[in-house]
Amino acid sequence: MIPITLEIIGPGIEEEYADAMDRIAFLLDAFKDYPASNDTAHGRVVYQLRWLKQEVDAQRLPVPVHKSWIGTLCYVVGSCEVDDTKEIAKALGS
Repeated sequence: MIPITLEIIGPGIEEEYADAMDRIAFLLDAFKDYPASNDTAHGRVVYQLRWLKQEVDAQRLPVPVHKSWIGTLCYVVGSCEVDDTKEIAKALGS
């Protein structure tokens, strides 16, 4: 586990969180027709996005986010299973 310190979460983090929340909100809306589920790629992304939103809302997420915290998202994005549109691909960083 990465220790969360003032150097990681400190002044200026609000802008990073706001940018992340914009992407998270966009993606949750884009995937609103997919139930959160471990049975599908879209469902796994929905779970990961909900967790990220929860952590940003609680201001517990260090920036940059360590890859081990978003492994599912990285794997699914890397496999190109959920980049349904150019806008989704851009929001996912692919």
